[in-house]
Amino acid sequence: MSEVTICNLALSWLAGNLIISIDDDINEAKLCKANYELARDAVLESMAWTFATKRYMLTHEVDMPAWGYDNQFTITADVITLLEVTANSAAPNGANDLDWRREGHMILCDADVIYAKAIFKQTDPVRFPPNFVQAVAAR
Repeated sequence: MSEVTICNLALSWLAGNLIISIDDDINEAKLCKANYELARDAVLESMAWTFATKRYMLTHEVDMPAWGYDNQFTITADVITLLEVTANSAAPNGANDLDWRREGHMILCDADVIYAKAIFKQTDPVRFPPNFVQAVAAR
């Protein structure tokens, strides 16, 4: 699987010219290059894809939030959507037993250490399952 394969799937549904490279000097390639990453990330954000799930253990930053919570935690730039946040590493999947908020690239809460499960920006098309490929092409 490749970006070109996904783009060609979308182009075939639209009866467009197929491309050899996303950098081809034809309109279809230029449109694919302009839209592929945004479409991929939008589909990643749309549901809890297991192939793009990661678990994180985060410790709080030195700086505290201005008000409302005791601590803040930096989220890595590859995180698209937070699925779960807990202060208990033994919490069962699906447990969100903590009052928390996401603000920008920070998680705000009163815990000192948190455990988060998130959808990350999976960019390797070889790792995409068929239903995700279809969803990106349709998008």
